[in-house]
Parts: sequence; structure tokens; C-alpha cells
Amino acid sequence: VGSKLNIRGSGLVGSLGTDGQHLLSAGAGKTNVFETAAGGGNLIKLAAQTISTDTAYFDFTSVFDSDHKYYKLYGDDIEMDAYTHWQVGFLVGGTLQTGTYYGKHVAIIGTDSSSSGQDDHQSATSGFRPIGSWSHATGQNQNCSLEMTFYNPNNSGTYNRVHWQSNARQSSGSNTAIYIYGQGYYGAGIAATGIRILCAASDNIATGTWSLYGLKE
Repeated sequence: VGSKLNIRGSGLVGSLGTDGQHLLSAGAGKTNVFETAAGGGNLIKLAAQTISTDTAYFDFTSVFDSDHKYYKLYGDDIEMDAYTHWQVGFLVGGTLQTGTYYGKHVAIIGTDSSSSGQDDHQSATSGFRPIGSWSHATGQNQNCSLEMTFYNPNNSGTYNRVHWQSNARQSSGSNTAIYIYGQGYYGAGIAATGIRILCAASDNIATGTWSLYGLKE
């Protein structure tokens, strides 16, 4: 009705809102009003992926930016189609960064004395290896879980740093349950815009669910 909103059947008339506002009920028998929607929280889910058939790799593109400084990647039910390991690499504009090394150090805690307290220093050119050089068991639900933190990956002024914790069952004949914690960095300053999760060699990711969250400072 002119510059007013007539709510049919209510006998109430409210002012029109502006772009981006929402209609708010002021209570029974009261005039409804438009208000600006409250801002969201500092933690936001940016991307998710579920794998149920063999896949060589998948990307989370355009997820790192200046709006968030810290990022969390969660993964569960992760299994390869062969005795192998998997990797997490940085993307810039959709291109996997392989120009230098992904340096890392991991330590392992196992369920037997032969696997407990082992360290592994390693570098690769296509990504960090959340389970180190230990290849986890396949089949029989011997799946991995992961929590990985990225620190300001869109900032090219410093080497991109990560740390993580993961668990799996090692496929070395003993099927030892292992817990791995590690940290690493990419050996050049890049403004990463995303990540690629990929399998080593010509193997595939068989199953897994991943979610990536951004956290404002």
C-alpha cells in the first residue's frame, strides 16, 4: 500500500525494508518491522566432499582468502584403494603447487613397542603426508581420520605452515593402530587459494568425507 507493507488479514501495516533486511515479528497484534539480519559467527563451513568411488584427487578451490586467517580441515572414513599414502597440497588459482618441497616432521605412537616413538622427517613435491611414509591398511574398515590446521595460507609473505593429527592402522603385516601428529611448511611464499587431496602414485582415494572451515582472527 504505497510505501507501506500491508499484511493481509492482520490489519497491520509495516514500513518497507531496505536491501538485505528481513521481516521481524514484534509479537501478536503488533506491527511487524524490517531489520538488518544479525551477522554470522567467526567460524564458517567453506567446503565439503564425500568420496564413495575411486578418485585420484579432488580440490577445494577458492576457499583461502583474506577474510579468514585460520582454517581447519577434518576428514574421516578415509581409505585408499591400495597399500599407499595420501597427500594434501596447496593450490594457487586451481593449480597444484609443486615448484618446491612440502617439508614435514611427524611422530608416531603405536599400539606395540616396535611402532611407538618413531619419527619421520620427509619432504615431497606434491603435498603433506598426514600419515607420513606409513601406508595404512586397506579393507576391513581400516580407515583414517584427520584434523589439520592451516595458518594464514593466503599470505605470501611467509612460508605456509600447517600442523595435524591423524590416526590409522598401519599395513605392514602387523596392522598396528597408530596415532600420528605432525607439522610442516611449504618451502616458498605463496598466496594459496585452496587445497588438493590426492593419492600417491597411480592409486586412488576409495572412501572419505572431508569438511573445511574458516575462522576469522
